[in-house]
Amino acid sequence: MASHGGFAGRDRSDGAAELSVPGPIMASMVDPSEFLMADGVSIIGHGDGVYQMRVSIPDDPDGFLGRQCPECLRIFRIDSGDYQGLPDDIRLWCTYCGHRAEHGEFLTDGQRERAMRAAGDLGVQLLTFKA
Repeated sequence: MASHGGFAGRDRSDGAAELSVPGPIMASMVDPSEFLMADGVSIIGHGDGVYQMRVSIPDDPDGFLGRQCPECLRIFRIDSGDYQGLPDDIRLWCTYCGHRAEHGEFLTDGQRERAMRAAGDLGVQLLTFKA
């Protein structure tokens, strides 16, 4: 599980990212459906002051999912259907430089920004929550 800016997260082989977002204890007593979430973002669990989110990462128009090597930073594409069939604990390797790492490390900048924006949006709502 990778950590990005105070949020813990992991990439799933179905093309979604899951994040754990810390929140105030009072807000953890609120029904998660009361929070406004962007399309493709959902709260999948909460408790002990932590919210778990699922953020979809859309395919490109040709049905591929972009991956970016954390070592050489080059982007390659994987057929989304093939990728979704892989186990969540799969390790990927870069087709350019051969770097191997957990597949959650291969998010593109845009995918990471989408996940972090979703976590930040929830964080703002948690901080401004009125019991």
